[in-house]
Amino acid sequence: MYEKLQELLKLKSGGVYVPPAKLKALMAEVELEQDSEEYQKLQWETLKKKINSIINRVNKGNIKIMVIELFKLNLFRGRGALCKSLISSQQLSTAYTDVYSSLVSVLNSKIPEVGNLLIRRLIVRYKRLLKREDKYGCRAVLTFLSDLVIFHVCCLDLVMEIVLQLLEEPSDFKVELVLEILNICGVEMYDNESTWFDQVKNTLRNILSEDLVDSRSQLLIQSFFDTFNKKLKEGQALDEDLDLVDEDDYVVHKFSLKDRVQGDDQLDVFQYDKDYKQHNEKYNLLRKEILGSDVESEPEEKTGDNSDFSSDNEEDEEGDDDEETEDSKRLTVQIKDLTEQELTNYQKNVYLTVMSSMSPEEATHKLLRLPSIDPSRKEYMLVDMIVKCCAQEKVYSKYYGIIGECLVVMGKAWSGAFQQLFKENYENCYKFETALLRNIGAFWGHMLASDKLGWECLSAVKLTEKDTTSSGRIFLKFVFLKLLEESGINHLVERIEEAYIEPFVIGIFPKTDAENLRFSINFFTAIGLGKLTERMRVSLENLPVEAEAIADGDDDSDSSRGRSRSRSSSYSSYSSSRSRSYSRSRSASPKDEEKENRGRGREERSRSRSPADRERSFSRSRPTSPDRRPQRGQSTIPRGPRSHRGRGYNSRGSGYRGNRGRGFGSYNNNRGSRGYSSHSGYGNGRGRDY
Repeated sequence: MYEKLQELLKLKSGGVYVPPAKLKALMAEVELEQDSEEYQKLQWETLKKKINSIINRVNKGNIKIMVIELFKLNLFRGRGALCKSLISSQQLSTAYTDVYSSLVSVLNSKIPEVGNLLIRRLIVRYKRLLKREDKYGCRAVLTFLSDLVIFHVCCLDLVMEIVLQLLEEPSDFKVELVLEILNICGVEMYDNESTWFDQVKNTLRNILSEDLVDSRSQLLIQSFFDTFNKKLKEGQALDEDLDLVDEDDYVVHKFSLKDRVQGDDQLDVFQYDKDYKQHNEKYNLLRKEILGSDVESEPEEKTGDNSDFSSDNEEDEEGDDDEETEDSKRLTVQIKDLTEQELTNYQKNVYLTVMSSMSPEEATHKLLRLPSIDPSRKEYMLVDMIVKCCAQEKVYSKYYGIIGECLVVMGKAWSGAFQQLFKENYENCYKFETALLRNIGAFWGHMLASDKLGWECLSAVKLTEKDTTSSGRIFLKFVFLKLLEESGINHLVERIEEAYIEPFVIGIFPKTDAENLRFSINFFTAIGLGKLTERMRVSLENLPVEAEAIADGDDDSDSSRGRSRSRSSSYSSYSSSRSRSYSRSRSASPKDEEKENRGRGREERSRSRSPADRERSFSRSRPTSPDRRPQRGQSTIPRGPRSHRGRGYNSRGSGYRGNRGRGFGSYNNNRGSRGYSSHSGYGNGRGRDY
C-alpha cells in the first residue's frame, strides 16, 4: 500500500498527465482518511493544477466563466498558488494585464486576502528587481500595479510614491518606467492629484531640457506630452467586458514602500492542516454566499474539492441530500415566495449552464438535469429562458438554435412549449427592441428551417394591414430571411407550397382577398423575397370580376348621371401597375362612345372594350334608373359642373388637359373632339372636352 501511495504522490506532484482510469484504479487500492497528511497532499496538488489551468485559459471572452470556476475552488487555501500563477502569467504576457487585473478585482471583492497577498508580493518583487536593474521585470511589475490601481484594488498613493522614487535620480531606465506608469494611470492621477501631477510634468520637462537622458528617452517624454492631452479629453474608461465589479464592492488596499511587507512564500507549498474539515466547511459557506444556488448544480464540489479522491462517503452524502430536498419541499408548501427569488436563481442557473458548456449537446444534457421550480411548466420556462439568452447576444449564434433542436424533439410537451412560445413572442414583439427582434426572429427561422419545429405555429400570423404592427412585420422579416439563409429560395418555395403546410400559412400567403393579396405581395417584395409571391400574383390576376350598382342619392337632379369605373391590373413577376379610367357619358348607350372626335385634323376613336379583348377589370357603374331616364325632347345635358367633374384617367395617361376653359380630361389637345361645347357654364372655349 505504501508503494502505491508513493507512486500516486509522484504522479500527482510530477506534472505528468495521469489517465482517469489509471488514477481511479490507484485510488481504489489506496484507502486514505481526510485527516491524513497524504490525503491533504493529494488535494493540494489537485488544487494547484486546477488553478494553473484556469489562469492559463482566462481571456477577455471567458473571464466571467473562469471567475465562477475559481470560486468553486478553495481560494483561501490556495491563494499562494493563485498569486504565483498570476504573476508568472502576467510577466510572460503583459498584453493580458488588464484581463488579470479584472480577474483579481472580482476575487478581491469577495476574498480580500487574495488582493492583499498579490500586492505585497508585487512590492517585494519590485524592490528586488530594482536593485538588479532588471528593466523588463520592473516594467511588468509596475504595469500590473498600475492596472490594479485602475481596477480599484491597489491605492494610488503607492504608485505615486514609486514615481517620486524613480525621479530622484533620473536615468534612461527609470524614466522609461515612470512613463510606463503615467501612460496607464496618468489620467487617474490628474483627476485625483492634479497639483502633484503638474510637478511630475515639470520634472520631466527639466530632464528633457537639461539632456539628462539619451535621445530615445527624450523622444519618449515628448511623445507622452503629445498624447496625454488626447487621453485627458477621452477620459479614463474601463472596458465594459472587464468592468465586472460595482463601486460599492470595491476593496482598495493601502500600502507604502516604507512598509516592511512580506510575500508569505510559505503559502506556495503544501502545509498540513489539523483543522482541515472545519476550514473546508467555512469556505463552503462562503462559496454558497458568493455563488448562491450554483453550487448545487455542481455535485463534485459538495465535499470541497474532495470528490476526485473520496468515494467512501458518497452514498451517505446522497442520503443526506435527499433528506434536505424533502425538507425543502415541505418548506415550499408552507412558504410562498413572492419575491420570485427562486425564479431568478433558476434563470441564473440556466444562463450559467449555457455559457459554461463546450457544445450544444453538453448544454442540453445539463439543462435537462436542472431541478425545476414548477414541474407543470418546466418545458415552457426552460425554452423561454433559452430564447431570452439568445436575444441578449450581440449577434445571433447558431449555438442556441442547435440547443432548441435538441429540446424540441424530446417529446410532445417540448414541442407544445415551443409552439406556445412562438405565438407569445409574435403577439408581444412590440415590447422588444429591433436588436432583440433580430436574434429572436433568427432563432425561430432556424427552428423552422431545421424541420424540427412544426409549421403549425405560423397559423397565428395573419399578414394584413389591420392585423399586423410594425414590430410584427419586422419579426416576420427576420424569420423569413433566416429561412432563406438556411434553406435557399427554391426549397423555401417548395415547403410553402406543400399541401400539409399550406393551411398553416394561409394567413401569410392569402388566396382570395385582393387587398390582403396586394399587402402580402408588397411585403415580401420589399424584403427581397418576391419569388414567394408568384402564386399570389397569379391568384390576384384570376380573381372574378366584382360589380356593384351604386345609386345616385340626389333626388333633386333633373338629369341622369352615369359613372363607370374600370380598373385594369396587370402584375409582372415582381412589379405591379395600375391604370384607371373614369369617363362621363351623355347617354347609357354604348353607340355614343363610337362617335368620332373631330379637331385639328386628328381623329380618335374611343371604343368600349369587349370582355375578350380587355384584361381583368373591376368596374363600378351607376346606371340611369328607369324613373330618371330623360323623356323625349328633354335635355340630357347636366345642370352645371361639380368639383372634379370630368376627371378622367385612361391607359395612355392621366392629368389635366392643357386646353383653355374649365374641365378635366385626358391628354387630348383637340378642340373639336367629342365632348360638350360651352353650354350652361361648361367651359368658355370651343368644343372643349369635359
